[in-house]
Amino acid sequence: MVINETLREREKLLRPFIERYAQSFDVDPNLVRAIITVESRFVSNATSPTGAYGYGQFTNIAVKQVHNISAMNSAAKDLSTFTKTQAADPERGVKALCATLWWLFYVKYKGVENKRIRLEACVTFYNAGGAAANLVVKHGGHQNAIPFIAQLPKN
Repeated sequence: MVINETLREREKLLRPFIERYAQSFDVDPNLVRAIITVESRFVSNATSPTGAYGYGQFTNIAVKQVHNISAMNSAAKDLSTFTKTQAADPERGVKALCATLWWLFYVKYKGVENKRIRLEACVTFYNAGGAAANLVVKHGGHQNAIPFIAQLPKN
C-alpha cells in the first residue's frame, strides 16, 4: 500500500496517542498504525457498509468487548463507558484499539506459542472474528486457514 502525503498528515494527529497507548498496553505501535490504515485510512468518522465506525472500525459487539476489557486491565479502566461514537475521537478511539489488541495478544490468544501464528490470529480476529481466527490457530497460520475461512458463512 502506498502511503500518500494526506495519509501521513492524518497519521500525525494520532501519533502521540498511538505511541502513548501502544506503550501502555504493550502492543507494537506499527501494528496499531497498520490496522488504522487498513480500517479507516485515518479518517475519524469512517463508516463501513456494516456500520463499523471510527479509526478502528468498532462494531457494537467490539464496544461491549472494550467494556469487558476495562475490567481486566487497569490501564483500560476508563473505557468502561466507551461508546461507538467515541471510536472517532483520536484519544479514546486509539486507546480502545490498543486495549483490544492487548486483550487479543495477552488474554484471548496467550496460549498460542508461535508468535507469527498468534499475530495472525489476533489480526484475523480483529478483522474477521473469532471463527476465522480459530481456524488460523487450528491450521497453523493464515495461509493454511484460507480455504477453511472461505467456507465460513458470510454475515
